[in-house]
Amino acid sequence: MNSRVYETLNAMRGLAAIMVVLFHSDDLLGYQLAPGGYLAVDLFFVLSGFVIAHAYEHKLAGGELSATRFALVRIIRFYPLLALGVLIGTAKALSGVVLGSPTAMPLSDIGVATASSLLLLPAPLDTAGNLFVLNVPLWTLCFELVVNLLYGALRQRLSSAVLWVIVVLGAAVMAFYAMSFGNNDNGAVVHTAIGGLARAAFGFALGVLLFRSKLALTIGFAPVLAILALALLAPVQETLRPFFDLGFAFFLAPLLVVTGASVEPKGSWARVASYLGTLSFALYAIHHPILVGSQTISEKFGIPALAMGTSVLAGLLIACPILDRFYDAPIRHALRRKF
Repeated sequence: MNSRVYETLNAMRGLAAIMVVLFHSDDLLGYQLAPGGYLAVDLFFVLSGFVIAHAYEHKLAGGELSATRFALVRIIRFYPLLALGVLIGTAKALSGVVLGSPTAMPLSDIGVATASSLLLLPAPLDTAGNLFVLNVPLWTLCFELVVNLLYGALRQRLSSAVLWVIVVLGAAVMAFYAMSFGNNDNGAVVHTAIGGLARAAFGFALGVLLFRSKLALTIGFAPVLAILALALLAPVQETLRPFFDLGFAFFLAPLLVVTGASVEPKGSWARVASYLGTLSFALYAIHHPILVGSQTISEKFGIPALAMGTSVLAGLLIACPILDRFYDAPIRHALRRKF
């Protein structure tokens, strides 16, 4: 595996994860601070393709790493925090049963949802049709793992021409869904699942192509993060939203990845990048059930939503790097040694 670490890309992933959390915190905080936070998912998929190609492209192409071994590596990378997020979601669902909530899931559904989620298999058991009812953002990890495993299995056939076909077809499907539903926030529920899979395939294939292209564009560490934050925080008129979203996915996200890969932080910015990098995956994997549970507690016990929301967000920003260091990293290390 190539040993270079792209610190700026890690920082971008962490900042994007924070924007996803803000997007999902609107009910708790009473205000939508990051109306484009869901676009972070499109960035994640491009980042995944770029970083996976950087780390494994040559080994897969040269036969040094088998598709089976690659699949195991990717599952180990996902699983500890994925499982923790599912178990937090299960605990939240069980608390609804214990407290007698009228919207509580039946115990049988909780059991099915827990088992299927731990296997990263969709089980749309709620009225909204969420693919993963206990931890909604798991749909992105499911589709990302699918495209990762297909890449590992089919690497020998994935020429740049084939990847461009995937990019074009994925873009067409994404455009259809974005124009049909008014935005690119597609994939979490049954009726937009195809759109979500297209987002994953498009972004991953484009990320691999960007790595192969060796493009470079340097504007500095801080401007990259600032542009990303502004794009996800910007309020956009509803009629313009699908065009803005597609512009982000098709042009800005890949440009940010190219730029982020071309510059590394120095001095105090390096510490910022390190913090954001260690924060990113843990925050994304566990935040949603915690936010939903916090809102329930706020409503049931009369705790001001803003106070609850800011406390929970601060707690997540403190706890997630700790989880990365003392939970996720040791378990992944043990699993790698075992398998």
